Formats: sequence, structure tokens, C-alpha cells
Amino acid sequence: MFVALFSGCSGENKLHEKIIIKGVGVDLYDGNIEVTMHVFDSENSVSDGKGKIIVISSTGKTVLDAFNNLSKKTGKEPLYSQNLVLIIGKECAQNGINAIMDFFIRYYEVRPSVSVFVSDTTAKDILKCRYDGFLITCEEISALSFMGDFNASGKSADVTEVVNDLCGDITDPAVMALKVTADEQGQRPETSGTAIFNKDKLAGFLNTSESKGFMLLKGNIKGGTFVLDLNNSLGTATITFNDVTAEYSFDTSEEKLKIKIDIFAQLNLYALDNSEQRHLPNTHIDYIEELSNIKLKEYAVCAIEKSVKEYNSDSLNLGKRLRLYETDYFKEIQNNHRSCLSSAVYEINVQSQIKNIGQEMGP
Repeated sequence: MFVALFSGCSGENKLHEKIIIKGVGVDLYDGNIEVTMHVFDSENSVSDGKGKIIVISSTGKTVLDAFNNLSKKTGKEPLYSQNLVLIIGKECAQNGINAIMDFFIRYYEVRPSVSVFVSDTTAKDILKCRYDGFLITCEEISALSFMGDFNASGKSADVTEVVNDLCGDITDPAVMALKVTADEQGQRPETSGTAIFNKDKLAGFLNTSESKGFMLLKGNIKGGTFVLDLNNSLGTATITFNDVTAEYSFDTSEEKLKIKIDIFAQLNLYALDNSEQRHLPNTHIDYIEELSNIKLKEYAVCAIEKSVKEYNSDSLNLGKRLRLYETDYFKEIQNNHRSCLSSAVYEINVQSQIKNIGQEMGP
């Protein structure tokens, strides 16, 4: 009898021989790229498979060069498939993100669904945050992407969406912005609004109120609240978003392009701070809807003024809509369509409807 013995997977690195990356931050440092990472410390893991996360950094001419230099220092190969977030520092984003995003979409092991953020300082500042003595994990940072959508405080985006906007030529990316907040217990990252790009370069930031307007204009608010001072016996009302849609029309008959935007918002009224008003008659509902129209229009106007007019960005994808509805006109202005959008006249109308008022108090 002849028995052949074969060893399996002998040429592959085992997990303890790899650097398991949980989060990546990219900054400019002294003319080079600095990559800061959350990595799984396999050497200090315990019997249940859990281990602590440590922060390490490496520099290079490019992102891949920085990762390769890390391997030279550690003797371990990076494992990218467990990465959850990509955070880009402000200066790095201002310098241009094409080369950075190219690696994160092109390299076969990188997940295209990774959440993308821009720090209002450096990516390293975000990844080094500690609170109550513990490092803020990339799971917690990644959750900010969902919560930004949920409370309409910032526009979330993943690697695929950012790359698609960059490749679209007439579209510009918009991603969630992060800042570091501090108190006596430590530091933690927090959503600070939306980072707006002109092509691949960071043009500026929208605050959280302007981000609400931006998301209204996109028609994709999934949650969030705003507060109305009712200036009467009703006191203050807290309104939540139920559903939002936005419709666009274009008038190219005059010298300046005119863009009409109709926003339809279904709202919920779940909090009035004046308990004396227990039941709301229709006249009060109408009044709250009128004030909501004014407030939401303010948000939308501020978002247009900042993102389109000041930053000269088409992160709202207006060019795509214009090309679809006014194809011949767009062909004439496509080489400078951002300037055309910046100088356009905007008419914004908001129609709100209180869909739910919750459980009213009885007598």
C-alpha cells in the first residue's frame, strides 16, 4: 500500500502572521502620505478570541507604499478585508483624494462598502480618541455613518459612492464630516456635518443645519428632528421627518438658468412643551405646517448658498438632472456647468404635512 502525505496551505500566512486592519486614516505628513490604523493585536488576544486594538502609523509616497513600509517594520502582511472605515484628514482631502480612493477601490482585498469620512483636523486625531480610558473603536466610528443619516446631521457615503461621483466628471462627492469633542472623561469623535468636494478636492464643510438642507434637496432624509418656536400658547414643537421627496424643473429660456425645486415633507409631531394644550385643532396643525415650510426652506437655501454658490460644487447632482431634462442646453454648458449652476437663480418651495401627532393626552 502506498500512502501519500500532503501538507495543506503551507504557503499561506496564518492570521497571527498578518496585521488585521479595522480602520484606516490617511493624512499628509511632511510631503508624504501617513496612514494611521486600528489593528487587531493578535499577540495579546485571549482564549475567547478577543484582543485589544492598537493604533499604529506608517508613511510612504502613496497609500500602498505606506502599507508596504508597515510590513517592512513589522514583518507581517496587512489584511484589509476586516476594515470598517476610511477617514481622510482635512489637508489631505484639500490636496485631492483621487489617488487615495483609487487604491481603496482597485485593491482586490479592500471592501467597497467601507464608510468614508473627512476629519475637520487630521484622521489620526479621530483614530486616537480615548474615552474613559478606552480607545474609541472603528465599530463605534462606523456607526456614526448610520446615525448621521438617522438624525440628518451629515451625508453618509461609502467607497463605491465616492468613486462613482469622482468618475462621473459632472458629479462631486459629499461625505460625512467628523470632529473631536472633549470633556473630563476624554475625547470622542462626533458628526459635525458634511464635507463638500469640488471634483476630488475638499471645498469646505456644511454644518449640521446646512446638512439637513442638503439632504432635503437630495430627497433622502431618513430621520432627524428640528425644533419650532410657535410663538403662542403652544410653546415649542419638536418635529421629526417621516418622508421627504424633491422634484426639480429647469427653465433655460433666459440668460440665467432658473432651477425650481419643490420639496414635499411628511412630518411627525411628537413633542409639545406646553402641556396645557392637550388637543390640537386643525388650525394649529396648519400653523405648525406653515412654520415648518419656512424652517425647511431656510435649511435648503443655506445648503444651496454654501455647497453650490460658495463652494462651486455639484455634490447635489444637479448637472445629471439638467442633462436628463435639458439635454441640448447641457451640451452647450457642460464644460463649465458648475459655474452655470453657481450663477443660476433658484426657487425653492416646501410643502409640509403633519402625518402623525402621536398620542394626545386625555382630559
